[in-house]
Amino acid sequence: MGRAVVCCVYVLLFALSASASDWPHWRGPNRDGTSDEKGLLDAWPETGPVKLWEAEIGPGIAKGNYRVIGASPSVAAGRVYVAGRFELADPKNPDDVLFCFDARDGKLVWKHTWRGDRQRVCHGTPTIAGGRVFFLDSIGRFMCLDAADGKVLWEKSAKETGGNFKGNNPSFGGASSPVVDDGVVYVGLAAFRVADGTPVYPAKEWNLYNALALGTVAGHKVLCHNGSGYDARSGEQLWEMRNCAGISMPVFLGDRLLLYGQEPEADPIAKKHPRLYRIRAENDKLTPELVWAQDAVTGFTFHLTNFQTSSPVVVGGHAWAWFGSGMQRHGVACIELASGKVTWGVDGRRIGMAGECFSSPIVADGKIFALDGTGQLFMMKVDPAAFALLAKAKVCERTYASPVLADGRLYIRDDRRLLCLKVR
Repeated sequence: MGRAVVCCVYVLLFALSASASDWPHWRGPNRDGTSDEKGLLDAWPETGPVKLWEAEIGPGIAKGNYRVIGASPSVAAGRVYVAGRFELADPKNPDDVLFCFDARDGKLVWKHTWRGDRQRVCHGTPTIAGGRVFFLDSIGRFMCLDAADGKVLWEKSAKETGGNFKGNNPSFGGASSPVVDDGVVYVGLAAFRVADGTPVYPAKEWNLYNALALGTVAGHKVLCHNGSGYDARSGEQLWEMRNCAGISMPVFLGDRLLLYGQEPEADPIAKKHPRLYRIRAENDKLTPELVWAQDAVTGFTFHLTNFQTSSPVVVGGHAWAWFGSGMQRHGVACIELASGKVTWGVDGRRIGMAGECFSSPIVADGKIFALDGTGQLFMMKVDPAAFALLAKAKVCERTYASPVLADGRLYIRDDRRLLCLKVR
């Protein structure tokens, strides 16, 4: 093999391999909303961080429509991947699109377009692994594409694999971001071989609103969905936790599981706020045991409904919850994991939170970044003792998506644009 060919092969392999500063899937490199990046800005002007570039990914949803695309971007090997929609010209026949942009300048690398659904929009976040992109579209079609050029390598449908939408209303569209581990990709309660899409076991359910949490408990590799646990190798249900519906992603903390979400209609007297469980292992059986359940924040209430819940973020011995929807109360709170005690809570009206706060917070360099539904970006200090707002600015329009951090840049999307902001 000639030297030039060897160099080209090396460059290609480098381009398709993830780096430590990437954000290659939902909730980031550690799947928990945290990043190890350092040297981030401590403040920014009222106009917000410097915008390096923006790209059109819409124009999105017709004005007045309650639907908002919640798909967050993913970043890997110098490229940004995000789902969008074009429907203003003909709302009855929308086009859904998976975009790939150059992370340096926002130039389009490729896009994959397909006929969307009038009532459902894409909420899932793409997962990039091994030079491939995995994505669940708005109507339950699961795709595997080549990350280099967007070519579809294989795709599956819920109908084809025997899956269904049991327990979920599919009218809002797919939101289960894929999880890739050890040559297998998981989406909902279905599992496929990365190489060719061969099912690992019969699909149980293609859930629409949740991403799976992956953890290891007592030697079992476990997938957690809505509080219930499943063996990742066989799909066997290990435990079932009722009344835990919501869009929030559980957080594994070793043998503990932090949940934030519940379906109030299922059990009016059940706990509807953050809860911590310990997964007890006995005779090869795993059983969740409640450690604590948080009822409310002094002066206002955690706002939870059956689907309107952001995912919490954990740093050290504390968790931070970001919550609020529509005309309901908004807020942010810090919870001590050992006791469930709220060390502090702030009514969102005090800091100007507004809109549907479905966006999940992220943490890096001692700072928490979060978006409200109107496109305001908040930067708070990671401090269990007291609330400290470092900066705030309106950076985009209405959004349900979560911010993404990669290589000192914050990526944010609304229904029309993908923005790249400099935060280092």
